[in-house]
Amino acid sequence: MTEDERQTERHRVRFKLVYDDGNTFNAGSVADVSEGGLFLETALPLPVGTVVRLTPLDPAAGQLFEVEARVARVVAYDQSTGERSGMGLQFENLSDAERKRVTDLILALERRAAEFTGARDPFLGVHLPATPTTQPEALAVSRNSSEVK
Repeated sequence: MTEDERQTERHRVRFKLVYDDGNTFNAGSVADVSEGGLFLETALPLPVGTVVRLTPLDPAAGQLFEVEARVARVVAYDQSTGERSGMGLQFENLSDAERKRVTDLILALERRAAEFTGARDPFLGVHLPATPTTQPEALAVSRNSSEVK
């Protein structure tokens, strides 16, 4: 789908979700989401046309909920560009309540991103708090004992 064909604005927010194609459960990391669908980074993209149930795994989602989506496009891993593999998913058959949950999730994730003051961990793909909870000097070990000071 090109930008011209896109009917809703993309929001570059990150969260994990579980997807179920009726045979297996897998997980992936959402790279962006809109009211119409999302792009899911995963090493196991499904064929175009596959219908899946999505369950967001983020505290911003409030309580767990599921929505139905269909695989609209698949992106294979490209070693030359480093582009990650994944799949574009288009939401299907959303009730008004499901649409509101998706919109509320987007707003909560954007609010959290705007308020965030820490650093992104490049290995875990998560945000770390700005102030560490443990000072390095608190972990110093005494030469005369094995106690942590």
